[in-house]
Amino acid sequence: MNIYKVLTILAATLLTTIFVGPTTFAAFSGDPLKDACSQRGAAATNPACKQAAGQGSTDPIVGKNGIITMAVNIISLIAGIGAVVMIIISGIRYTTSGGDPQKAASARAGIFSGLIGVVVVALAWLIVSFVIKLIR
Repeated sequence: MNIYKVLTILAATLLTTIFVGPTTFAAFSGDPLKDACSQRGAAATNPACKQAAGQGSTDPIVGKNGIITMAVNIISLIAGIGAVVMIIISGIRYTTSGGDPQKAASARAGIFSGLIGVVVVALAWLIVSFVIKLIR
């Protein structure tokens, strides 16, 4: 398969995920109580709404500063930095290959692998973040 076709497919997938995903899920929060309590009037003064307002943000597992949320953010950051460093090192190897076709091909493969790594890390972080928001 041609490398340009693969990169085009990956770019289209990433752009679709970034631009279409949030707009699709923004209309529905998935929590009817939250939707009812977000309206003005009698629903906002309801005791159930007052109690629901304090829940979800203090969960030590999947809350805003929960263990899983922090672990996913740290792992994604480390993996993303690793992929970018791999791209930079492979770029330097490509530049210093001196016209050797085997070294240049190896460096190009490293750059391609690094780009795939960045895309995979970004998509994994988006998916896990979305699932965590659904759990909250």
